[in-house]
Amino acid sequence: MNPKERSRIIFVFVLELLLLLSIVVYLSHFVIFKSEAVANRPENRRRTIAKQNIKRGNILDRDGNVLAYTEGEAGNYKRLYNEPNIYSHIIGYSSMRHGDYLLERSYRDYLLGEQQVPIKEKVLDLWSEGFDPKKKEGADVIITTNTELQRKAFEEILDSHEKGAVVVLNPKTGEVLA
Repeated sequence: MNPKERSRIIFVFVLELLLLLSIVVYLSHFVIFKSEAVANRPENRRRTIAKQNIKRGNILDRDGNVLAYTEGEAGNYKRLYNEPNIYSHIIGYSSMRHGDYLLERSYRDYLLGEQQVPIKEKVLDLWSEGFDPKKKEGADVIITTNTELQRKAFEEILDSHEKGAVVVLNPKTGEVLA
């Protein structure tokens, strides 16, 4: 083998080694720095498949009325809404096909039990319910609205036959009541 061929072979070898090394560095960057962001992207089906096995927590109003709840068995849960007409613009929806929207999306991690729950709540849950490693349930979310005020505001808008919106706030605390 003459020196010119040998130098060409070494050049090709070094070039391939650099290309391989660049691929390793590029993929390592995603694994180390971007993996959580990629895993949490809405188009990532793994999260959707995994959440089918978690019973989503309830959404309750300030008086403890259940506004949204989950029925079914692991792998076949269905999200149901008690007051869909008067709360749809606040709660939104959770769907395997269309994803999550509004409160269902904002509090998704908490409703699926993926958000860090304060240790005090964990200990109280273990004390009252016992430990079941197969049990996968999300936490409940309590919102500040009042269902009676919400219903009254909804009826007033319907009766007026006009377009509009009603917001009822507690001026001292900033709570949204309807």
